[in-house]
Amino acid sequence: MGSENGKHDPGTTAVQGGGPRIYELLVSESKLIASQLRWGGFRRLELRLRHILGSSATKAVEALNAPTDVVVLDSKVSAGDVFELCASLKQACPALPVVVINEGALSQSVLPRVAASGCDEVLSAPLSRGQLYHVLAKLLDLPRRRNYRVKIKARVSARGTIREIGGEVHDLAVSGARIQLEDPFAGETQLSVVIETPDGDLELPGSVIWHRPSVRGGELAVQFKPVTEQVAERLEMLSTWRVDQQGEQQVVELQRSLNERTNFTGLADRLCGHVVFDLRHLSLIASAGVGIWVAFLHKLSSDVTVELVNCPVSFCVQASYIPGMLGQGQVSSFYAPYYCTGCNSEVERKLDTSSVVITEPMEAPELGCSVCGGKLGFEDLPERFFKFIKA
Repeated sequence: MGSENGKHDPGTTAVQGGGPRIYELLVSESKLIASQLRWGGFRRLELRLRHILGSSATKAVEALNAPTDVVVLDSKVSAGDVFELCASLKQACPALPVVVINEGALSQSVLPRVAASGCDEVLSAPLSRGQLYHVLAKLLDLPRRRNYRVKIKARVSARGTIREIGGEVHDLAVSGARIQLEDPFAGETQLSVVIETPDGDLELPGSVIWHRPSVRGGELAVQFKPVTEQVAERLEMLSTWRVDQQGEQQVVELQRSLNERTNFTGLADRLCGHVVFDLRHLSLIASAGVGIWVAFLHKLSSDVTVELVNCPVSFCVQASYIPGMLGQGQVSSFYAPYYCTGCNSEVERKLDTSSVVITEPMEAPELGCSVCGGKLGFEDLPERFFKFIKA
């Protein structure tokens, strides 16, 4: 099998002779998975794919006779129960990471099967660009450009116990969250998550989808029970922005994505003076979210001065074409896309706006590759990408 005696060893599939590391993936035959494997960090890896045909658990387990680093299953293309298939794979090789992509949100009735399957991660389709890579990067210790995790301090109190467990909430949403605990988790299926917010504690009953031990204690994914409209609004705000007073300026961190659910309610009224928007965690920008963002900037008081820092590539592209994307603000720093033909690497380099010289024709700042020392090429048209600076 890909592991001996059920012990997963992802380091055994490196090419002999010191060549590049090859990652062995056992996957469902799925257009969704195939499209995810073409994005982002996957393009810098050597992948070898083997497909699970049908839903036979016997055939799937037999496929583990070849070296395998991770299994990715798409529930939509499985003729049987994908979680039963996952359970068979985990029984044959407990340490082998298994990821399931589920079509839509998980229903309450499915949660017991998810927990019993032992799968390491459940994603809900549709997926954002690069979402699968971020998950596998954690499971396989792959390189990650930046960490998009949102951390909010929380306390977790499981039913049947008298102690509160300290921890952090990651990837917070109205439907649920991932939680990193400071102590081992006993495995209760029902628990209550208490998130500490500036406006008071927010208690959220929920069900455990999966859990596993970690070097820092325990990790689990929780699906919250239905919440009131008022609580949902508070969760949307928590998962969208945070305000931190730093000296005489306010720093607003935007979290994860701008989409149709983005909620800036109450934020404009809290801002005054010089405001810095830190966009380093912004990983997805949808057209509906752009409209909400532009409308929010328009509501800011005239005495508010706006500075934008750590703007991701996707934001810069939008700002170069959409009026009002910057409001009355100015970009101080941003990420720009580069590539190296020498070592075939792709990087996003942080630049200060002051270092970009406006010329005709426009040229990107010259940078060297930190891997091989070669000269980096700019992975866009400079006159198109840098329009947001001229605006």
